[in-house]
Amino acid sequence: MDIERIGPEDHALWDDFFSLAETIYADDDIWAGESRDIVLLMTYRSMEGVGPWFQAYVVIDNGKPMARGSASLDPRSMDGKGNPIGFIGHFEALPMKNDAVELLFETMERDLKDRGARSVLAPRNDMMTMGLQVDGFDMPQTWKTPHNPPYYPDYITGIGFEKKEDLFTFLMDSDTFVEGFKDAKGFTVRTIRKNDPEQEVRIFNELNNAIFSSHENFIPRTLEEDRLMIGSMLPLIDEDLILFAEDETGRPVGMLIAIPDHNQKCEKVTRARLISIGVLPDRLRKGIGGMMGKQLKKTLLDKGYTELEGSWVLETNLPPQKGAEAIGASKGRMFRTYTKDI
Repeated sequence: MDIERIGPEDHALWDDFFSLAETIYADDDIWAGESRDIVLLMTYRSMEGVGPWFQAYVVIDNGKPMARGSASLDPRSMDGKGNPIGFIGHFEALPMKNDAVELLFETMERDLKDRGARSVLAPRNDMMTMGLQVDGFDMPQTWKTPHNPPYYPDYITGIGFEKKEDLFTFLMDSDTFVEGFKDAKGFTVRTIRKNDPEQEVRIFNELNNAIFSSHENFIPRTLEEDRLMIGSMLPLIDEDLILFAEDETGRPVGMLIAIPDHNQKCEKVTRARLISIGVLPDRLRKGIGGMMGKQLKKTLLDKGYTELEGSWVLETNLPPQKGAEAIGASKGRMFRTYTKDI
C-alpha cells in the first residue's frame, strides 16, 4: 500500500483521485461530483505561489485507489493563540479500509505540521464547502455542499479527531411565511448590477469581510480572490437572486446571495441555495435581513422556483435558527466539522 502526492501533471493519479469517488457513489442517486477543473486550479495556484498551499493525495493498493484527500494551509487562518490551522478536505474512502485512511491522514497531518500547522480542521474543501454529513442523507445534495456515506464519521473519530461543531441547513418552500416582514425604513434593496462587475465584486468583498470578520475561522478574502471566485460562478448565477441593501446615502449595508441549485437533475431548476445573508454590525436589528428575504421569496416565486435551502447555520448561532423556525422553515441536513491538535 502506497500513498502518492499528486502533482499538476500526474494525470493517471488524478484519474485515480476522481474515479475513487465515482466508485463509491456509483449507486447513489443523490451524489453530485465536484469539478475536476476547480481542484486542479487549487493545485496550480499553490504551485505558482498565488494561492494557499494545497496538496492532493491518493492511497493505492494493488493498483487501485483506496482513499484520497487534500491538505491545505492558509497563513491567514489562526487559532485563538495565533497558531496556524491546517485544513483537510476532499476526503473519500472505500468501506473497511482503515489502514488506508490511517496512512492518508498520518501523511497529511505530517505535511501540515512540517509547514507550521498546530491543529487541523476537517473536512474543509474550500471556503464554501465543509463538514461531513451526519444527518438527512435522503435529502438532495445542493450545489457546493457535501454528501458522503454514513460511515465516514467513524473513520474520522477513529483516528483521533473530535467534534468541532455542527452546521444545519434550513428548508423553505412556496408556503414559508415571510410576507409579514415590513420594509426597513430608510433602506432599499436592489439586485446586482451586471453591467458594473468590478464595482459589484468590490462591494461584495468589503461587505463579506466586514459582516463575517467576527466568525471563528473566518479568513478575510482579498479582492482578487473574490474576483476569481465570482468569475468561476458567473455561468451559474441568476442575477435576480443576488441582493444588496443600501441606506439613504447609497452605502451598501447588507447582502443576500442565492444560487440556482445546478445539482438538481431535471430540465428546469426549481430549487435554489441561499449561500449567505448578512448585515453590517452597525445596521443589525433594523429589519434589513427580513426585507431582503421578503424580496428573495417574491423573486423565487415569480421565476418558478419552489424550494430554497439555506445554509450554513452553526448550532451555537441561535438567532438565525429561531428566525428560520419563526417563518416556518424546517431543519434540513446536518454537517459536522472535526478538529485535532498535531
